[in-house]
Amino acid sequence: MLYYYHLFRFHISSNIHIRNRNNLDKSWKDLIEKRRRLRVVSGEKTMIQKIKGYFTKGQVTKGQVTKGQVTKGQVTKGQVTKD
Repeated sequence: MLYYYHLFRFHISSNIHIRNRNNLDKSWKDLIEKRRRLRVVSGEKTMIQKIKGYFTKGQVTKGQVTKGQVTKGQVTKGQVTKD
């Protein structure tokens, strides 16, 4: 009789372990999927940043000098500026 008692206890604990393990696997997969989605979403620019990027593309902001521009007092090849 004691043998059946221990066998029954083992059976119950085994089933509980399997159930908990399955629940852990489900929650782990959900967590990894949510983290992946969050990483993809947070890595993208916002719509406002994208729109601003279209308008500022190719424009010179205050204080920047682009290639080929001449600033006050500089002399480039074949060009003389007045001060």
